[in-house]
Amino acid sequence: MNLIKKTNKLKIASVMMLPLWIFFLLFSFLKVNGVKIENKRNDTKIINILSQEYGRIEKYDNKSSTFGYGLIYFNNIYFSNCRDKLIRLGFNPKGGYYCYEKTEISILIIDGKKLFRYYYPSEKCQN
Repeated sequence: MNLIKKTNKLKIASVMMLPLWIFFLLFSFLKVNGVKIENKRNDTKIINILSQEYGRIEKYDNKSSTFGYGLIYFNNIYFSNCRDKLIRLGFNPKGGYYCYEKTEISILIIDGKKLFRYYYPSEKCQN
């Protein structure tokens, strides 16, 4: 008789945990999807800000699907003074990178071309 009571308690406990597990899985999916949407919106915003100053994007290599991380090549970036333009656009210089609303931008030179390394959300640019 005692064994039957224990079995019934286990069945009730497992049935009561089912909604909790469903909620947990649904919340996890929505949270990850929300982060991806926020990163995509930020990508678009920052790229639009940079495009106003530097013109058409030649190439954008997106390196991550979960974080905004990639390399941005512009047509007119070769001869311009990038540092002054970034500061004028509202980016704050911090060492070798520039911050704007949790976004980190670095200026790199690869194969003789200047490009931006873009990263969001950046731990360095949280404040």
